Amino acid sequence: MSNRARIIKDEDHLSGIVREIRRARYQRINVGILGKEDRKSDDGPSLIDIGRANEFGVTINRTSSKGKRFRIVIPERSFLRSTADDPATRKTIFKKASRLLFRGAKAKAVLDGIGLAFAAKIRDKIRSNIPPANADSTAARKGSKRTLIDTGRLKNAIAHEVK
Repeated sequence: MSNRARIIKDEDHLSGIVREIRRARYQRINVGILGKEDRKSDDGPSLIDIGRANEFGVTINRTSSKGKRFRIVIPERSFLRSTADDPATRKTIFKKASRLLFRGAKAKAVLDGIGLAFAAKIRDKIRSNIPPANADSTAARKGSKRTLIDTGRLKNAIAHEVK
């Protein structure tokens, strides 16, 4: 066996990677509650409204049928921004993109993989029982103390698309 170093030229592979990176510049990934998943239930708010209220928090002033005023406070439980800001999420997505790209995947497949990974991380975040805890009245109505999950519609609506 020779102790000499061998240099392998793989210029075609490198140019293919560069070409796919350039193609990806003109595409974008949308991840979250996309319009097609925003089906308004007959007796309540749309998923977009539910997601927005939980992501940013909201105070709702209401009047009961008997004329009594009351306030509903939904605290901020960020599942989108906090997932995007998480260094572990970024590392996972970077690894996924790198693996796909260096295996010769096309730009659309790489972006699709990134979208899938990010959507999965958001669903994991929703399942993580983000604090603060539900109010006792909310837990009693739902039959669970788990935050952000009642019927599962919000979690199941998290999707991605590449445009």
